[in-house]
Amino acid sequence: MTTPQEPGDREQPTPFPSAPPPPPEQLPPTPYQGEVEPNVLSAPPLSASEIGGGAPVGEAPKELRIAFFLWLGVAFLHFVAAVLAIASHGSLADVLRQSGQGLTEEQITAAASVVVAVVAVIDIVFAALFTWFSLKVRAGRGWARTLLMIFGAVAVFAGLVTLSSLLLLILIVALVVAGFVMLNLRPTSEFIAAQRRA
Repeated sequence: MTTPQEPGDREQPTPFPSAPPPPPEQLPPTPYQGEVEPNVLSAPPLSASEIGGGAPVGEAPKELRIAFFLWLGVAFLHFVAAVLAIASHGSLADVLRQSGQGLTEEQITAAASVVVAVVAVIDIVFAALFTWFSLKVRAGRGWARTLLMIFGAVAVFAGLVTLSSLLLLILIVALVVAGFVMLNLRPTSEFIAAQRRA
């Protein structure tokens, strides 16, 4: 049995049923859906012409490979100069004896040994530096190209003082000049610039 409602009692309205959840919205496909979105702030990739004549970044141009062998030739000639300096110890001692400076035999031998040792060490250091810089410039290091040219000029002027063989000096000068030219040709410069950007 139901009880009659009194005037002050109002029937509570039945709440509306809750709305069903909306269907999942399908977003319009984007060009990068399912992929990682590219960084819009990064630079665009370089074209083959920007890298340098269409050659891959890792492949050194012919001019740079020639320069590499020219500078290795300079290093080898400095090694030869060190060997010649050591071999000339006796003739240097003879020159000191004939100079008439009044030196004793021990002083002559010591002076010749010091001069030969200094010249041989300088030539060996130059040979090692030219070899190392040549390897680095072949890999596209710009600083190695700069140092090769600086040490090449120093080697020529040092050769004027320390080398006793005119033929060896002419060969070193020829290789240094050819190395300068090859290191500054356009393909070499473009390759080094591309390696710097990579």
